[in-house]
Amino acid sequence: MKADELKQQWKDAAEYVAKYGAPEPHLHTTGKLHKVDVDTEICHQESPSAQNYWKDTNFDCALDEVIRSNFPALADKALAIMQKKFEDALLEEKTALLARLAEIQAIEEQA
Repeated sequence: MKADELKQQWKDAAEYVAKYGAPEPHLHTTGKLHKVDVDTEICHQESPSAQNYWKDTNFDCALDEVIRSNFPALADKALAIMQKKFEDALLEEKTALLARLAEIQAIEEQA
């Protein structure tokens, strides 16, 4: 079921994020953000046949810094999005399961 897959993805991501700042006793350090790949591209076309894809490496470097300095808060937001997707999928499954149960109950009542 889709909800089961989304739940596992959310739980795996939470375990992944928990490594950030967690002790590494053998190294006497803590987990840190090692790599961020920022590569933005904005689609905007001023007029027909004008350039419509834009990139700015300097902006991407600054955004990289923003992500690094706000990683815990951004990670919390990302995990909340993943949790919400799981919960929404689970609620959708509930609706389908209740409809199927109603069908089963109708068959049982006819028997």
